[in-house]
Amino acid sequence: MQHHPQNISILILDDDISITKGLQHFLSNLLQYHVTSYTHPGEALNALKKSTPDILICDLHLPEIDGITFIKMLKDLPGKQPEIIIITGHGEKENAIECLRLGAIDFLEKPFSLETLKISIGRVIQFILSKEITSSAVNKVSIQGRQAGLQPIEMIGKSRAIEHIRGLIGKIAKTNDTSVLITGETGTGKEVIARQIHFLSHRKTHPFYAKNCATVPESLFESEFFGHVKGSFTNAVSDHKGWFEVANESTLFLDEISTLPLAMQPKLLRVLEEKNLNRMGSSTNIPLNVRVIAASNTNLQELCVENKFRMDLYYRLNIFSIHIPPLRDRMEDIPGLFDYFVTQAAVKHQKEPVVLPKEMYDMLIGYPFPGNVRELKNIAERLIILCDESQNPADILSAIILPNNNPLPLTTSNGKSITQQEVELIISALKKSDNVVARAARLLQITEQSLLRRIKKYRIDFPA
Repeated sequence: MQHHPQNISILILDDDISITKGLQHFLSNLLQYHVTSYTHPGEALNALKKSTPDILICDLHLPEIDGITFIKMLKDLPGKQPEIIIITGHGEKENAIECLRLGAIDFLEKPFSLETLKISIGRVIQFILSKEITSSAVNKVSIQGRQAGLQPIEMIGKSRAIEHIRGLIGKIAKTNDTSVLITGETGTGKEVIARQIHFLSHRKTHPFYAKNCATVPESLFESEFFGHVKGSFTNAVSDHKGWFEVANESTLFLDEISTLPLAMQPKLLRVLEEKNLNRMGSSTNIPLNVRVIAASNTNLQELCVENKFRMDLYYRLNIFSIHIPPLRDRMEDIPGLFDYFVTQAAVKHQKEPVVLPKEMYDMLIGYPFPGNVRELKNIAERLIILCDESQNPADILSAIILPNNNPLPLTTSNGKSITQQEVELIISALKKSDNVVARAARLLQITEQSLLRRIKKYRIDFPA
């Protein structure tokens, strides 16, 4: 998302007409922003009541009222508020800081250069952009869900893979209780997808429940999943509801389903098939209306072949499947995600948003992200924590990711280079698929876009 200068509106308020005219000429004629200027606070306030500019540049010294009072009056106006840049005189830093507390985003001390003003406006536009990214994520969820007090789910990305997943989510959310299996590497956002399905379904008025199967000891599986009654085993001092009963009428997300002990899988399958359960120590049937969404970062089909996962349970869970490609195969999603995470982190740590130069995005796109979206989020938060006015954000980012960006070994045990082996695999897949890129990508278990990128990178000719 980019802002063309003509789409940015700026209002200047300064009682010195030579300053307002000079700034208006620079911002309007040279930088192509839409600019209006006023020398009297009353006139500016009337204009702000009629329409709100994106940015207000306001002098602290004004006739009749000072800039601090003007900002307070502005905050009392209903509706959207402009982002504020304060102009201060020498020795007025304390007043400028008070304006920042009232919501101003930057201040410039006189005399300042036009280049300094240009950079400040760029910083404010970046902040506006970050807020719009956040707002966009919020607006993707239903109004009904927000009125019910539920939290929206961030589904950010413009890649074909993410657009495809959005379409799948929209389709499956409309169904009643169809089981869903979400696959993808660790950190790709499988729980985010599960929450999105829940939030867009008719079950959204109930809480979303997420449980990690890897954390459940085998001896406690039946009690944790299906509950127990008092006295059913040693230390069962009271009745206990299991996850399925707690999540009745709602959605139950079972993460790392591949870690479920083999001996426990038939019991889970029976409950899914019969849609009722008995607590341990009880013969009373409890009807269930639960949608189960399972997730795995390992290939369940391979586990079935190895007899480490029941084939019948796999097919019961995999009625509808969604695969999330790794972040390295959808690099175009990185800028939007990073902007969003930076904004989140700035709010969380009560820090000002940072200006993100273009080279930062180039640096991120060149990084392989073994930890996927989770790693990108962590990098954004570390950047915000470490960043201050005296440092270039790009230098901080470089220090964060470069130590983790260790090169792969140039050769493998068979003496072939990594690149050579990759090229051979691609050529083999193209031959098997009669040069149909989509089919070859499926054979290689990567996205079509990722395959095309590798073909171009290695200058691979389609085999005859």
